[in-house]
Amino acid sequence: MLSIDNFDRSGVMAVDRDQLLAFERIARVGSFSRAAAEMGIAQGTISARIRVLEAEVGGELFVRMGRTIALSEMGRAFLPYARRALEVLDEGVAAARATAAGEQGALAIGLLDSLAGGFVARALAAFRDEHPAVGIEVRAGESDEIAELLRDGVLTLGIVGWAPPPAGLIALVELHERLVPVASPAHPLARGGSVSFAEAIAGGNPFVLIRWDATFVEAVRATPHGAGAVIEAPFATARRLLRRRGGVAFLTEDLVADDLLDGYLAELQLTDAPRFERHLALARAARDESLAPVSEAFVAALRQAAGAFGGKRDEG
Repeated sequence: MLSIDNFDRSGVMAVDRDQLLAFERIARVGSFSRAAAEMGIAQGTISARIRVLEAEVGGELFVRMGRTIALSEMGRAFLPYARRALEVLDEGVAAARATAAGEQGALAIGLLDSLAGGFVARALAAFRDEHPAVGIEVRAGESDEIAELLRDGVLTLGIVGWAPPPAGLIALVELHERLVPVASPAHPLARGGSVSFAEAIAGGNPFVLIRWDATFVEAVRATPHGAGAVIEAPFATARRLLRRRGGVAFLTEDLVADDLLDGYLAELQLTDAPRFERHLALARAARDESLAPVSEAFVAALRQAAGAFGGKRDEG
Protein backbone atom coordinates (compact mmCIF):
# COMPACT_ATOMS: atom_id res chain seq x y z
CA MET A 1 0.00 0.00 0.00
CA LEU A 2 1.41 3.42 -0.96
CA SER A 3 2.34 5.75 1.85
CA ILE A 4 1.29 9.40 1.70
CA ASP A 5 4.98 10.22 2.01
CA ASN A 6 5.42 8.97 -1.55
CA PHE A 7 3.52 12.00 -2.88
CA ASP A 8 4.36 15.68 -2.98
CA ARG A 9 2.12 18.20 -1.26
CA SER A 10 -0.18 18.42 -4.27
CA GLY A 11 -0.84 14.68 -4.11
CA VAL A 12 1.11 13.99 -7.33
CA MET A 13 3.89 11.41 -7.43
CA ALA A 14 7.30 13.08 -7.75
CA VAL A 15 8.74 10.93 -10.55
CA ASP A 16 11.14 12.62 -12.96
CA ARG A 17 12.39 11.82 -16.44
CA ASP A 18 15.88 10.78 -15.33
CA GLN A 19 14.43 8.12 -13.04
CA LEU A 20 12.23 6.74 -15.81
CA LEU A 21 15.13 6.73 -18.27
CA ALA A 22 17.30 4.83 -15.81
CA PHE A 23 14.56 2.29 -15.12
CA GLU A 24 13.81 1.72 -18.81
CA ARG A 25 17.49 1.36 -19.74
CA ILE A 26 18.23 -1.12 -16.95
CA ALA A 27 15.16 -3.15 -17.91
CA ARG A 28 16.33 -3.18 -21.52
CA VAL A 29 19.99 -4.16 -20.99
CA GLY A 30 19.55 -6.21 -17.79
CA SER A 31 22.43 -4.58 -15.94
CA PHE A 32 22.92 -1.53 -13.70
CA SER A 33 26.57 -1.10 -14.69
CA ARG A 34 25.93 -1.44 -18.43
CA ALA A 35 22.96 0.93 -18.28
CA ALA A 36 25.05 3.48 -16.39
CA ALA A 37 27.84 3.22 -18.97
CA GLU A 38 25.44 3.70 -21.87
CA MET A 39 23.90 6.74 -20.18
CA GLY A 40 27.29 8.22 -19.32
CA ILE A 41 26.70 8.37 -15.57
CA ALA A 42 28.21 6.66 -12.52
CA GLN A 43 26.72 3.39 -11.33
CA GLY A 44 26.09 4.99 -7.95
CA THR A 45 24.01 7.69 -9.65
CA ILE A 46 21.81 5.24 -11.54
CA SER A 47 21.35 3.13 -8.40
CA ALA A 48 20.28 6.23 -6.47
CA ARG A 49 17.72 7.10 -9.13
CA ILE A 50 16.19 3.64 -8.95
CA ARG A 51 16.02 3.79 -5.14
CA VAL A 52 14.11 7.08 -5.31
CA LEU A 53 11.81 5.71 -8.03
CA GLU A 54 11.10 2.56 -6.02
CA ALA A 55 10.25 4.72 -3.03
CA GLU A 56 7.80 6.65 -5.19
CA VAL A 57 6.02 3.61 -6.64
CA GLY A 58 6.05 1.81 -3.28
CA GLY A 59 8.12 -1.30 -3.89
CA GLU A 60 11.06 -2.96 -5.62
CA LEU A 61 11.16 -2.77 -9.42
CA PHE A 62 14.01 -5.24 -9.84
CA VAL A 63 14.84 -8.57 -8.27
CA ARG A 64 18.58 -8.70 -7.53
CA MET A 65 20.17 -12.13 -7.68
CA GLY A 66 23.89 -11.72 -7.20
CA ARG A 67 25.33 -10.21 -10.37
CA THR A 68 22.11 -10.62 -12.31
CA ILE A 69 18.87 -8.66 -12.11
CA ALA A 70 15.37 -9.13 -13.43
CA LEU A 71 12.20 -7.13 -13.36
CA SER A 72 10.04 -7.78 -10.34
CA GLU A 73 6.32 -8.35 -10.74
CA MET A 74 5.80 -4.67 -9.91
CA GLY A 75 8.53 -3.71 -12.39
CA ARG A 76 6.91 -5.69 -15.20
CA ALA A 77 3.60 -3.94 -14.51
CA PHE A 78 5.26 -0.51 -14.40
CA LEU A 79 7.50 -0.82 -17.49
CA PRO A 80 4.93 -0.18 -20.28
CA TYR A 81 3.65 2.90 -18.45
CA ALA A 82 7.18 4.22 -17.94
CA ARG A 83 7.89 3.81 -21.65
CA ARG A 84 4.63 5.51 -22.55
CA ALA A 85 5.42 8.40 -20.20
CA LEU A 86 8.84 8.86 -21.79
CA GLU A 87 7.31 8.87 -25.26
CA VAL A 88 4.74 11.48 -24.24
CA LEU A 89 7.42 13.63 -22.62
CA ASP A 90 9.58 13.46 -25.74
CA GLU A 91 6.61 14.38 -27.91
CA GLY A 92 5.77 17.27 -25.59
CA VAL A 93 9.32 18.62 -25.67
CA ALA A 94 9.40 18.35 -29.46
CA ALA A 95 6.06 20.15 -29.73
CA ALA A 96 7.18 22.92 -27.38
CA ARG A 97 10.42 23.43 -29.31
CA ALA A 98 8.57 23.44 -32.63
CA THR A 99 6.13 26.01 -31.27
CA ALA A 100 8.99 28.20 -30.03
CA ALA A 101 10.56 27.98 -33.49
CA GLY A 102 7.29 28.90 -35.20
CA GLU A 103 6.99 25.44 -36.77
CA GLN A 104 3.97 24.32 -34.76
CA GLY A 105 1.13 25.87 -32.79
CA ALA A 106 -2.22 27.47 -33.47
CA LEU A 107 -3.28 30.74 -35.03
CA ALA A 108 -6.73 32.35 -34.80
CA ILE A 109 -7.22 35.15 -37.33
CA GLY A 110 -10.13 37.50 -37.94
CA LEU A 111 -10.82 38.94 -41.39
CA LEU A 112 -13.29 41.38 -42.84
CA ASP A 113 -15.82 39.68 -45.09
CA SER A 114 -14.46 41.64 -48.05
CA LEU A 115 -10.98 40.18 -47.54
CA ALA A 116 -11.85 36.50 -48.01
CA GLY A 117 -9.68 36.36 -51.14
CA GLY A 118 -7.01 38.53 -52.66
CA PHE A 119 -3.80 39.27 -50.84
CA VAL A 120 -5.03 37.71 -47.57
CA ALA A 121 -5.62 34.37 -49.32
CA ARG A 122 -2.13 34.63 -50.79
CA ALA A 123 -0.70 35.32 -47.33
CA LEU A 124 -2.51 32.34 -45.83
CA ALA A 125 -1.33 30.04 -48.63
CA ALA A 126 2.28 31.17 -48.26
CA PHE A 127 2.13 30.80 -44.48
CA ARG A 128 0.63 27.31 -44.80
CA ASP A 129 3.38 26.23 -47.20
CA GLU A 130 6.06 27.33 -44.73
CA HIS A 131 4.30 26.11 -41.57
CA PRO A 132 2.21 23.02 -42.45
CA ALA A 133 1.99 21.85 -38.82
CA VAL A 134 0.36 25.06 -37.56
CA GLY A 135 -3.39 24.92 -37.05
CA ILE A 136 -5.22 27.92 -38.52
CA GLU A 137 -8.70 29.16 -37.62
CA VAL A 138 -10.10 31.99 -39.74
CA ARG A 139 -13.18 33.96 -38.75
CA ALA A 140 -14.83 36.48 -41.06
CA GLY A 141 -17.03 39.31 -39.85
CA GLU A 142 -17.52 43.03 -39.44
CA SER A 143 -14.69 45.23 -38.19
CA ASP A 144 -16.32 45.92 -34.80
CA GLU A 145 -16.90 42.21 -34.24
CA ILE A 146 -13.29 41.31 -35.03
CA ALA A 147 -11.98 44.10 -32.78
CA GLU A 148 -14.08 42.78 -29.90
CA LEU A 149 -12.82 39.22 -30.41
CA LEU A 150 -9.24 40.51 -30.37
CA ARG A 151 -9.80 42.39 -27.12
CA ASP A 152 -11.46 39.30 -25.59
CA GLY A 153 -8.49 37.10 -26.53
CA VAL A 154 -10.55 34.86 -28.83
CA LEU A 155 -8.46 35.94 -31.84
CA THR A 156 -4.69 36.33 -31.99
CA LEU A 157 -4.59 38.62 -35.02
CA GLY A 158 -7.23 40.43 -37.01
CA ILE A 159 -7.60 42.77 -39.96
CA VAL A 160 -9.90 45.64 -39.01
CA GLY A 161 -10.84 49.08 -40.24
CA TRP A 162 -8.34 51.65 -38.98
CA ALA A 163 -10.16 54.92 -39.59
CA PRO A 164 -10.41 55.58 -36.74
CA PRO A 165 -8.32 52.94 -34.90
CA PRO A 166 -10.43 50.76 -32.59
CA ALA A 167 -9.71 51.12 -28.88
CA GLY A 168 -7.46 48.56 -27.23
CA LEU A 169 -5.68 47.43 -30.40
CA ILE A 170 -2.19 47.94 -31.80
CA ALA A 171 -1.48 47.99 -35.54
CA LEU A 172 1.20 45.61 -36.79
CA VAL A 173 0.81 46.35 -40.51
CA GLU A 174 -1.27 49.21 -41.91
CA LEU A 175 -2.85 48.92 -45.35
CA HIS A 176 -4.40 51.46 -47.68
CA GLU A 177 -6.61 49.88 -50.35
CA ARG A 178 -7.56 52.07 -53.28
CA LEU A 179 -11.28 52.25 -54.02
CA VAL A 180 -11.88 51.83 -57.75
CA PRO A 181 -14.99 53.17 -59.56
CA VAL A 182 -16.30 50.28 -61.66
CA ALA A 183 -19.26 49.24 -63.79
CA SER A 184 -20.11 46.62 -66.36
CA PRO A 185 -18.28 47.23 -69.67
CA ALA A 186 -21.76 47.54 -71.21
CA HIS A 187 -22.78 50.36 -68.85
CA PRO A 188 -23.20 53.74 -70.64
CA LEU A 189 -20.70 55.45 -68.33
CA ALA A 190 -18.07 52.79 -69.09
CA ARG A 191 -18.47 53.37 -72.84
CA GLY A 192 -18.69 57.15 -72.83
CA GLY A 193 -15.18 58.27 -71.85
CA SER A 194 -14.25 60.27 -68.75
CA VAL A 195 -16.94 61.39 -66.32
CA SER A 196 -17.03 63.47 -63.17
CA PHE A 197 -17.60 62.09 -59.70
CA ALA A 198 -21.08 63.67 -59.65
CA GLU A 199 -21.90 62.16 -63.05
CA ALA A 200 -20.84 58.71 -61.83
CA ILE A 201 -23.25 59.00 -58.92
CA ALA A 202 -26.13 60.56 -60.86
CA GLY A 203 -25.74 58.25 -63.86
CA GLY A 204 -25.00 55.03 -62.02
CA ASN A 205 -28.55 53.80 -62.45
CA PRO A 206 -28.16 53.02 -59.61
CA PHE A 207 -25.07 54.17 -57.74
CA VAL A 208 -24.39 51.43 -55.18
CA LEU A 209 -23.03 52.90 -51.96
CA ILE A 210 -20.81 50.65 -49.85
CA ARG A 211 -19.88 52.01 -46.42
CA TRP A 212 -16.13 51.60 -46.69
CA ASP A 213 -15.52 54.42 -44.20
CA ALA A 214 -17.03 57.71 -43.01
CA THR A 215 -14.95 59.87 -45.38
CA PHE A 216 -16.16 58.04 -48.47
CA VAL A 217 -19.80 58.00 -47.35
CA GLU A 218 -19.71 61.74 -46.59
CA ALA A 219 -18.23 62.48 -50.02
CA VAL A 220 -21.03 60.57 -51.74
CA ARG A 221 -23.75 62.14 -49.60
CA ALA A 222 -22.37 65.64 -50.23
CA THR A 223 -22.37 65.23 -54.02
CA PRO A 224 -25.55 66.34 -55.86
CA HIS A 225 -26.96 63.43 -57.79
CA GLY A 226 -30.23 64.85 -59.10
CA ALA A 227 -32.73 62.13 -59.79
CA GLY A 228 -30.06 59.42 -59.84
CA ALA A 229 -30.81 56.54 -57.50
CA VAL A 230 -28.40 55.74 -54.68
CA ILE A 231 -28.81 52.44 -52.89
CA GLU A 232 -26.77 50.94 -50.07
CA ALA A 233 -25.57 47.36 -50.26
CA PRO A 234 -22.78 45.15 -48.93
CA PHE A 235 -19.80 44.64 -51.20
CA ALA A 236 -20.77 41.12 -52.33
CA THR A 237 -24.24 42.24 -53.41
CA ALA A 238 -22.80 45.29 -55.18
CA ARG A 239 -20.29 43.18 -57.09
CA ARG A 240 -22.95 40.75 -58.30
CA LEU A 241 -25.23 43.62 -59.32
CA LEU A 242 -22.50 45.34 -61.32
CA ARG A 243 -21.54 42.16 -63.13
CA ARG A 244 -25.15 41.87 -64.26
CA ARG A 245 -24.85 45.29 -65.95
CA GLY A 246 -26.57 47.21 -63.20
CA GLY A 247 -25.03 50.24 -61.56
CA VAL A 248 -21.78 51.89 -60.57
CA ALA A 249 -19.85 51.36 -57.35
CA PHE A 250 -16.47 51.91 -55.74
CA LEU A 251 -14.90 48.55 -54.89
CA THR A 252 -11.48 47.80 -53.46
CA GLU A 253 -8.71 47.31 -55.97
CA ASP A 254 -7.85 43.84 -54.75
CA LEU A 255 -11.48 42.76 -54.75
CA VAL A 256 -12.07 43.63 -58.43
CA ALA A 257 -8.63 42.83 -59.85
CA ASP A 258 -9.72 39.53 -61.42
CA ASP A 259 -13.03 40.97 -62.69
CA LEU A 260 -11.16 43.81 -64.41
CA LEU A 261 -8.64 41.39 -65.89
CA ASP A 262 -11.34 39.01 -67.14
CA GLY A 263 -13.47 41.81 -68.57
CA TYR A 264 -16.47 41.36 -66.28
CA LEU A 265 -16.05 44.91 -64.96
CA ALA A 266 -14.47 48.10 -66.29
CA GLU A 267 -12.84 50.93 -64.36
CA LEU A 268 -14.43 54.33 -64.90
CA GLN A 269 -12.15 57.24 -65.70
CA LEU A 270 -13.10 60.06 -63.34
CA THR A 271 -12.00 63.62 -64.00
CA ASP A 272 -12.25 65.11 -60.54
CA ALA A 273 -12.61 62.49 -57.81
CA PRO A 274 -10.04 62.35 -55.03
CA ARG A 275 -8.17 59.12 -54.38
CA PHE A 276 -10.50 57.21 -52.08
CA GLU A 277 -8.89 54.56 -49.91
CA ARG A 278 -9.93 52.09 -47.27
CA HIS A 279 -7.60 52.25 -44.30
CA LEU A 280 -7.05 48.85 -42.66
CA ALA A 281 -4.63 47.32 -40.20
CA LEU A 282 -3.51 43.88 -39.15
CA ALA A 283 -3.81 44.32 -35.40
CA ARG A 284 -3.41 42.59 -32.07
CA ALA A 285 -4.75 43.31 -28.60
CA ALA A 286 -2.80 46.06 -26.86
CA ARG A 287 -2.57 44.02 -23.66
CA ASP A 288 -0.55 41.28 -25.40
CA GLU A 289 3.08 41.97 -24.54
CA SER A 290 4.52 40.04 -27.47
CA LEU A 291 3.58 37.78 -30.36
CA ALA A 292 4.25 34.06 -30.54
CA PRO A 293 6.63 32.95 -33.32
CA VAL A 294 3.74 31.58 -35.41
CA SER A 295 2.02 34.97 -35.24
CA GLU A 296 5.23 36.77 -36.19
CA ALA A 297 5.54 34.44 -39.18
CA PHE A 298 2.01 35.26 -40.36
CA VAL A 299 2.65 38.99 -39.98
CA ALA A 300 5.68 38.58 -42.26
CA ALA A 301 3.64 36.58 -44.78
CA LEU A 302 0.88 39.19 -44.86
CA ARG A 303 3.36 42.03 -45.17
CA GLN A 304 4.91 40.35 -48.20
CA ALA A 305 1.56 39.49 -49.82
CA ALA A 306 0.31 43.03 -49.32
CA GLY A 307 3.42 44.54 -50.87
CA ALA A 308 1.47 45.59 -53.95
CA PHE A 309 -0.48 48.10 -51.88
CA GLY A 310 1.18 51.46 -51.40
CA GLY A 311 1.21 53.04 -48.00
CA LYS A 312 1.55 49.97 -45.85
CA ARG A 313 3.42 50.82 -42.67
CA ASP A 314 4.64 48.73 -39.77
CA GLU A 315 3.60 49.91 -36.32
CA GLY A 316 4.58 47.07 -34.02
